[in-house]
Amino acid sequence: MGVLAKTAAVDSWIERLPAAMRAAWNKSIIYRAAVHLHRERGYPAGRALATAINWARSTVATGDIKNWPGKQNVNARSLAEMVAALALWESMKAYARAKRG
Repeated sequence: MGVLAKTAAVDSWIERLPAAMRAAWNKSIIYRAAVHLHRERGYPAGRALATAINWARSTVATGDIKNWPGKQNVNARSLAEMVAALALWESMKAYARAKRG
């Protein structure tokens, strides 16, 4: 059970995913950012997750980090991590939709 899932409903759709997919998600940059927002900034779990996903989407699309002055050069490894995490997020949603009905 992940850190964010402990605060959400026990029957979370993420908790019903295969163990390998959950393990990959728990290591992803988006999940780590969401946990930071939840623990350090006090965001509710859902808002922390949505904020982290939007942050990754924006950074991948523009190559820049929001709310920082000037153009930021995000390194290629971080962008690749974000792309992989976003792909994993989309595959998790697709898997959950397919299993739902």
